[in-house]
Amino acid sequence: MFEPWEEDGNRWRRPAFTQENRHTGLVQEQGEDRMTRRKQNSRRRFVPVVLALSAMLFLGGCASAKFIKTGPSAVAKPDDCQIEIFSSKLPDRGYEELGILEGEGFLGADSLEEVLPKMKREACRAGGDAIILKSSQKSFDGEDSNLNVTATVVRWTD
Repeated sequence: MFEPWEEDGNRWRRPAFTQENRHTGLVQEQGEDRMTRRKQNSRRRFVPVVLALSAMLFLGGCASAKFIKTGPSAVAKPDDCQIEIFSSKLPDRGYEELGILEGEGFLGADSLEEVLPKMKREACRAGGDAIILKSSQKSFDGEDSNLNVTATVVRWTD
């Protein structure tokens, strides 16, 4: 005889409907198989996304830049503003230092051509007009190489 309600501690609840799994012969609650399929489907979707992101990271490399304010504040400029680069000589016009810029490239993005655009963007955000490169150091860690660049962000005073 089927009882529509059963006692569960101090409350009454409906009993779980069960069904026999035709593959395993085990009795399981209805809906459990559906949840298992959902978990498997979500895993199937998750794995390709992780693999794609990993491939982009390792094949495309990574470059980053960080600005450290040491001087007066300046109004930020658009990310694609024009920034002059000085590597072998100082500018021949008046300027004031806004801060230090640190750039880093690793996992294949270990060239100045890949790090410099990130540094330029940070210099624009800091309100700078030019970058004076101070040092560039390449280090090797096994098969991987890293590039660390230090520069000064300046703003014209004339």
